[in-house]
Amino acid sequence: MLSSGSMGQDDHIADGNPPLPIARTLIWLGCAGAGLGSMRLVQLRPEWVERYYSRGVYPPVRRTLSWISGHLSFSLAEALILMLAAYLLWSVGKVVVSMARGRTRWWRALASAGLLLVRVSSAVLIAFLLLWGLNHARQPLSVSAKLPEVADKRSALKLLVGSLAQDLMVDPRERGGGAPGFAVFSATGDPDPRIRTALHALTPEVPSMEGEEPALRRIGAWPIFARLGISGIFSPFTGEPHFNGGTPACQWPFEALHEIAHQRGFAREDEANFLAWWLCISSGNEHYRYSGNLAALSLALGAIWRDDPEFAADFVDSLPGHVRSDMRAVQEFWQRYQSPVRAVGSKLNDAYLKSQGQSHGVRSYGRMLDLMLSFQARGR
Repeated sequence: MLSSGSMGQDDHIADGNPPLPIARTLIWLGCAGAGLGSMRLVQLRPEWVERYYSRGVYPPVRRTLSWISGHLSFSLAEALILMLAAYLLWSVGKVVVSMARGRTRWWRALASAGLLLVRVSSAVLIAFLLLWGLNHARQPLSVSAKLPEVADKRSALKLLVGSLAQDLMVDPRERGGGAPGFAVFSATGDPDPRIRTALHALTPEVPSMEGEEPALRRIGAWPIFARLGISGIFSPFTGEPHFNGGTPACQWPFEALHEIAHQRGFAREDEANFLAWWLCISSGNEHYRYSGNLAALSLALGAIWRDDPEFAADFVDSLPGHVRSDMRAVQEFWQRYQSPVRAVGSKLNDAYLKSQGQSHGVRSYGRMLDLMLSFQARGR
């Protein structure tokens, strides 16, 4: 530390620049490292995380963020991203101008930019863990909801797709009547009342669903996210669930409720998927129920296809025309936005999930079916 400070002072005398903030950067880096270490430790005691953080500290944090974001007509998360980008560009621009005028050496400019990046990244990581990230280590939903293990999953999965298909036999759009359909926003721009109904209905089973109305947003730059293969994202820094409103409308309730499940403190992807389906079928609305069952059926058939493609193909052929049409529309949407960057996005998402203790990475999305099979075994 004395050596670094001495070098910074010599450089200050030589070219008039202030010393590099090495000590301050090391403090930020140390705090970030301590945060990651704490995350590893608390993963050993998920029941403590469930009791003291997920059901203790986090709910008031969540309510406060929702209250702040809910008073705005725009996405606070997107605004903060633009502000952060502007700050970084301004900082880099200031260094470039200083270099062009001969006031700063190139190596010092690179060091200054690197140290700034470390400090910003460390601050983001610390905020992420404190505001939401510790939920990754909470008690599994299968434990807290007392869902039983399923022995013969292959047979149970075929029973599940039969049950889901039966629920999808009637197309809710044919009933007419001026219903809001698959919308997730009301005419005033607030979250659709059916979302609150679903959250309230599930609260006796999952107490974390209780509480404030979420500050739901539609992703502004949704085509970019579509090319990354992202159907929604939750901002832990602002408490805002965002869904990709460019997808076919039949996906909207499921996608929105998936992100709301994250906002309620369920960080694991399999649990957020399962809760989105559970909320859809608990909403008391046929459009939301249809959306949840359609998403679940698509995932279930994908799992069966790997083991028994002949059964899966015959099953798809037996589905009603409106179900096959919706499945095809969803598939065509993602094919339309297929791009090389999607593989990069998937790998980054996989690395993030594994870094947070989800050992299956992106495959955890498919583990929703295990929870559904357990739910089926318990009986609705």
